[in-house]
Amino acid sequence: MAMWTVVSMMIHSSVLTVLLGIHAFAAADSSGELKFLSDVQVRSPRSAILPELEKVMGSDHRRTTEARVANLEEALRSMFVSLPKNERGALRPPAARHALHRLFMQLHGWQLMGLHAGGETWDAASPVEALGDRLPDDARKLFETRLQEYGLDLHELAVLAATLENMVHAEADIRLAATFQAVEQPMQ
Repeated sequence: MAMWTVVSMMIHSSVLTVLLGIHAFAAADSSGELKFLSDVQVRSPRSAILPELEKVMGSDHRRTTEARVANLEEALRSMFVSLPKNERGALRPPAARHALHRLFMQLHGWQLMGLHAGGETWDAASPVEALGDRLPDDARKLFETRLQEYGLDLHELAVLAATLENMVHAEADIRLAATFQAVEQPMQ
C-alpha cells in the first residue's frame, strides 16, 4: 500500500513539473489560444536608452554612466535572472524597485528614499521616485515611460542604477565643497 502512495506522489510531482515547465514557456493570447512565448509579439522601445538619456543629461553624464554600467550589470545579473519578468523579459516597476534597493544595500549600504519599501508593499511606488527632483523632468519621464510601457531589461536597469549612483555622488561632492568652504579650507 505504501509503495502505491509513493508511486502516486511521483506521478503527481512529474505532472506538476511538466505543467510548470509549459507555463514558463507558454502564454495565452487575448483570444485564449495558447502560444509559446517565443511566438508572442512583444513591444520593445524604439531606441537605446543611453543616447536618449544623453540628449537630456549631456555627454558628461553618459560618460560617467557608461563607466559604471558593466560593473552594475554584473552585480545585478543573478538577481535579475531570479525576478519575475514581463513578456519582453524585462522587469516591471515592483521588481525593478526591489532589485535596485537590494543592489544599493549590498554594494554601498544605502537606503535610498523611493526604493525602500518602508512598510508599504513593493508595488506601491515606482523606483523612478528615488530620482526625486534632482534630475530634469525629461530624464525622470524617460525612465518612467520605459518602466511603465516596456519594463527594464538588465542593461536599462543598470543605466538607472548608474544614474542614481551619479546623483548620489554629485550630491556628496556638493556637500563636501560646502563643508570645505564653511571651514575656509581649499579643496585639494
